Amino acid sequence: MPPAAAGYSAGMKRPLAAVAPSCDVDGRNAAAAAAAKRRERRREAKRARAAAAAATGALVPYVAPIDARPIRAVPLAAAAAARRKEADDQAAAAPSAEPAWIRKILLERLGMTYDQPVVFIARKTVTRTDLDPHQNRFRLPIFGVERRLLPMLTVDEAKEANLVENDEEKGVPRPRPRPKKKRRTEKGSKAQGKDHGGVPVTVLHLSGAMKELRLVLWDSSHGTIIKGTGYMDFIAGTGLREHDAVQIWAFKRRGFRLFGATVPESRFYLVIVGGSWRPLEAPPPQCMLPPSHAPVEVCA
Repeated sequence: MPPAAAGYSAGMKRPLAAVAPSCDVDGRNAAAAAAAKRRERRREAKRARAAAAAATGALVPYVAPIDARPIRAVPLAAAAAARRKEADDQAAAAPSAEPAWIRKILLERLGMTYDQPVVFIARKTVTRTDLDPHQNRFRLPIFGVERRLLPMLTVDEAKEANLVENDEEKGVPRPRPRPKKKRRTEKGSKAQGKDHGGVPVTVLHLSGAMKELRLVLWDSSHGTIIKGTGYMDFIAGTGLREHDAVQIWAFKRRGFRLFGATVPESRFYLVIVGGSWRPLEAPPPQCMLPPSHAPVEVCA
């Protein structure tokens, strides 16, 4: 076998000088690719850190939760009672303009001074139970009784009307708290309230109806009512009907001394204004206004 030529190894077709540069190029390319991948990973890591930092200080929109509960979460009876109380408070909240005939005609014929305080108690819509002979009472709005009528009474009068507890200290009357539990006399018997006759009130209407009745708070329903013998006769004289819108006003003169003489206190008057009876602004009939010492009768 002849010897290999210069620059060739045995069995090689290309010289060694041609093979060595090719290996060097491949190594450099692999190293460059690896370095590029490392740089790309570093850039991705840097972008990820920047995004995390930006997210930490970003403002996230806040949406308040809906203030709602399932219908079963609120008992229907409690919801209805709350709506009735709210409507009752709204109806009694805003005072009305005082009817002119109360001060110009009624107070004069009752022998009271023109500056006698007349207090607006409440507005009210006449209900079917107000006209029912079996109920035999006229219910007053709770808000008006507690906020306006009760401060007009003395402590003794408030006790007589069952509006305050009997053992309450003398002072400004406060509303009687709602009883937590009903009292029972014996097993199986119905709850019985205290026996309160009520404070006397003279109820008037522009139609000419006038009657001395009683103002009292019922233990069973915790409602303040006007009741008494002759109540239905008074209602018949007023001509009130269901759904009539009426106003309730009250006044009472307390006794005082004037030029050495004692002016006695008057009755406690409740005036019902409005209803189906017309005319509303006509002067009251003479029979509506007997002297304060005369017995009260219903006009025919």
